[in-house]
Amino acid sequence: MYWAGPRSTFQEPTFIPKERGAEAEGWLIALVNRLDVLRNDIVILDALNLKKGPLATVYLPFKLRLGLHGNFVDQRDIADWEARRSRAGDIGPVKPAEQPLPWQLGVQQTAFPSADAVAPGINGTDHRA
Repeated sequence: MYWAGPRSTFQEPTFIPKERGAEAEGWLIALVNRLDVLRNDIVILDALNLKKGPLATVYLPFKLRLGLHGNFVDQRDIADWEARRSRAGDIGPVKPAEQPLPWQLGVQQTAFPSADAVAPGINGTDHRA
């Protein structure tokens, strides 16, 4: 176990497996809240030897919010996704939607019905055709 001190808490610990490593071989990366000095560190720990302490520490010069959420993604996955999103890729470049999706149309009609559907015959008249 690794203890960061009496005025520190952790956020978002993430396991990074060692490529072609054995079970549990890899690193833990986590954000450490340094509550006494109002700043954060990022620590990298050997997942099989936490009590040894950080292998590396990134000292951030500012404080991040409590409740931070994020993802760590392998660079190869990013490169693969960029290739799929290229003009020659199987998905192609991102483009804006040309119209709402069918499920969005259904939600839109349910959430925002026309005024006549909500209150036909206001003031004694029926405006529906």
